Amino acid sequence: VAQEGALYRIMGIRPKDGLVFLGRLSFQKEEQLRDLEAAVEHLGVGALTTRGFGRARLAVRDDVFPPLSERLRRFNEQLQTVWRDLLRLCWQAGEAKAIPERPYHTYFSLDLLSPGIFADASGLPSLVPVLELAGESLSPVFWATHRDFAGGWSTAWGLPKPTALAAAQGSTYVFKSSLGEKELLPLLEALESWGIGERTDEGFGEVVVCHPLHQEVMPV
Repeated sequence: VAQEGALYRIMGIRPKDGLVFLGRLSFQKEEQLRDLEAAVEHLGVGALTTRGFGRARLAVRDDVFPPLSERLRRFNEQLQTVWRDLLRLCWQAGEAKAIPERPYHTYFSLDLLSPGIFADASGLPSLVPVLELAGESLSPVFWATHRDFAGGWSTAWGLPKPTALAAAQGSTYVFKSSLGEKELLPLLEALESWGIGERTDEGFGEVVVCHPLHQEVMPV
C-alpha cells in the first residue's frame, strides 16, 4: 500500500492562458510538415502521453519574424542613423576624422538561440566566433556574452556527452563585411539554417541574424 501522494509526483507545465512554444523547422517536402503535424496532434509531446499529458496543436506561423532580407536592410538603416549621430558628436569634440562620414561595409548581428562552442585560430576554446564567408575571415566588431558549459546526455551511448566551454544562449555579436546585402543574404541564410561553431548537429550554435529586438529601441 502507499499513502496518497507519497509514491510519486508528476511535474508538468500547466496549460494556462494558451501556452505557446515557438520554433523553426527545416524540411524539404511539404509532406514532412504534414506528417509532423499529425504526429504532434495525435501522439502528443513529452512524457506520459498515454495518460493524457502533452496534448498539443501545431500551427504554421508566418508573422513571427520578418524575412531575413528585411531584417538585414532595417539593421543597416538603423546603423546609418546612429552613425550620423556619432559623426556629429565627433565633430563637436574636434575629432572629425575619428570615423568615416558613412559606413563603407554591410553590418549584421548574430544572436545565439542556444549555447555556442567556438575555438580560436590555435584551436583553444573561445567565447568569440570567427566566420568564414566567401573568402572573408570575419571577427566581431562588438559582442556581449558570458561563459557557459555545454554538455548533455547521450541516450545512444548511455553516457554523458563531452563538456566544453560555450558562449551562453542570448549572446550577441556584430560583424561587418565588404560584401553587399544581396551577396550576403544567401550566406546569412545558411548560418541561420546550419548554425555556427562546433557540434551544431547537437543543437549548439543556433542563431538569428539581425534579430528584430535590435529595432525596438530607437537611438537617443
